Amino acid sequence: MLGPQEAVPTHRRGEVLAAAAVLVVLAHALFAQLTGLIALACHVTDRATRWRPVWLAAPAVAGLIWTLAVGTGHAVNGLLAGPDHVLSYLTTRSGSSVLRLPDIFAGAARWLPSQLPLALVIGSAEAALVGLLSGRFGGARRPGAVAAARRAVNLRLLRAEQLRARGGAVLGVDPETGARAGVAWSQLSAGVLVTGRPDGQPVLRLVGAALRQRKPVIVLDLSSPAGNLDAWLWTECTRSGCPVATRDLLAAVRGRAVALLDLGADPALACRRIIELCAELRRIGADGDGLVWLNGRDGLPGPLIAELAAAGATAGLPLLLSTSDPPPEFATGLVISRDGPGSLLLGSRRVVTP
Repeated sequence: MLGPQEAVPTHRRGEVLAAAAVLVVLAHALFAQLTGLIALACHVTDRATRWRPVWLAAPAVAGLIWTLAVGTGHAVNGLLAGPDHVLSYLTTRSGSSVLRLPDIFAGAARWLPSQLPLALVIGSAEAALVGLLSGRFGGARRPGAVAAARRAVNLRLLRAEQLRARGGAVLGVDPETGARAGVAWSQLSAGVLVTGRPDGQPVLRLVGAALRQRKPVIVLDLSSPAGNLDAWLWTECTRSGCPVATRDLLAAVRGRAVALLDLGADPALACRRIIELCAELRRIGADGDGLVWLNGRDGLPGPLIAELAAAGATAGLPLLLSTSDPPPEFATGLVISRDGPGSLLLGSRRVVTP
């Protein structure tokens, strides 16, 4: 017995809400045409874009400024001119003449525009109220149509390596807005750790962006098999026009070139050479404005890697360490890691990738 008794009020409540909605639409059509159109436009825009609710303040503030500019009294009279005409017509006509729309809205070209200042304020407020009552303003906001379209376009461009950013590298796409997402070079000043596959994305996007922006890059490849990045580096250098130097590190930094070090049998010696380079840059007061890319860490003790990172941070050559096994001694300013297929974590920020 409880089930049917509870179902009746729910059913009637739906009928009441539907009837109220019809009355609201009818009231707007007769007495507040622009207010209804603006409320509908704001609601449709909100559904399509899924912007934060605060965006509705923009049309409301614009309408308020317009109201103050024309005068509050003038704006109120303009808002009420149309309803006064329609109400007067409906109360003085009878029979079939009441339904003559041309007569009901006679002079609309004159009094409709005068509704606009306050219609912006009221319409945006109505859209906000609808969103609040429907529960759309609580909890997480999923991407709307505009964000989804921008996300698809940016992912396609990123896959084709055609998505660029000045002063940084694009590594993915913001899942909420669809905008490009990545890191600025200033975020890497203390070093960066990229975990996961050392020869995969996003480290190649970071290095590729540095090459395109003519930043010197010093490469130590400790991956197995060794030297498996040579072909990629030569291709990227040719594509970006970045010169390659393998001997004089200071000349490589000054010439904004790539230095692919020959590690020989002692990779620790190569690290010492870079640490000495950083000391020389500090001595002459120069900013390296580049990267030191350590791909893998086989045969290198953790304290030496930490020393390399500290030296690079003070000389403008932050350490980019790409390894699945970071040493506990290595402290870095930014950690980039896989967050599952098609997504990355840039620190605590999640982005989607191709």
